[in-house]
Amino acid sequence: MDPVNMIFTFFINLGALVVYTVIVNSMAEFQYNLNLEEEKKQLEIENLCFENMKKQMESTRRARHDLKHHMKAVHTMAENNECKKITEYIETYLEHVSLKKPLVYCTNFTLNALIVYYVQQAEAHKIKLKLNIELPEETNVKEADLIVRLELTLS
Repeated sequence: MDPVNMIFTFFINLGALVVYTVIVNSMAEFQYNLNLEEEKKQLEIENLCFENMKKQMESTRRARHDLKHHMKAVHTMAENNECKKITEYIETYLEHVSLKKPLVYCTNFTLNALIVYYVQQAEAHKIKLKLNIELPEETNVKEADLIVRLELTLS
């Protein structure tokens, strides 16, 4: 074989190898960026779960505090044998108590937190919702993909 052709072939193969290396590195970097985006989305959802949990804990603390005062009031009325007043007090309380919607819409913790967030957003904007969520225990869809799809649907 002619040395010029061998050198030409060598440089063509070397160029192909460089192009191949660049493509492989680009694909690896793209996959890495996709994984980072998925992790970022997961962290945002976990942060949302944490914030919802903090709000629920504060709400529970306030409810316990209020219940303590209601029980003291009922106890005082009971000590004074004011049965009619107790009945009126309880009826008034039941009329004004806000029975919250369920906080568990599905068994998937992360997905449930996202649903709770959007339910709270809807309630804050006085939007009525009717939810019927049926999700199998196991799916072939990655949790992150499922969450992204749901978020796109709800937003």
